[in-house]
Amino acid sequence: CIGLNEAIEASKMSSDIGKLQLENKNLRGQIEEFQAEFKDIKNQEVTIRRLEDKIKEYETKMESIVQNQIEETSESMRVETESTITQLREREESLTHQLEQTKNELTRA
Repeated sequence: CIGLNEAIEASKMSSDIGKLQLENKNLRGQIEEFQAEFKDIKNQEVTIRRLEDKIKEYETKMESIVQNQIEETSESMRVETESTITQLREREESLTHQLEQTKNELTRA
């Protein structure tokens, strides 16, 4: 009977060892899956950081472009305004001169 009991115990241990090996294999598979997911998440984080950096870069470029356009438009408007003022002054001088001539002609007549 002793031999039979030992055989039964050995069979139970072998069965337990088999179960543990199977559980170990399953756990290793889960760990590999988790590691793959973790790697994907890290890659996504890197991609997100790169995209955030690109967004900041584009925002800076856009701000620069808008500022340059504002400056160009302001300068263009300043030049146009100065030109209009010069033309109006010349017109005023011409009209003033004509008025003086007309007054002189009227006083002679």
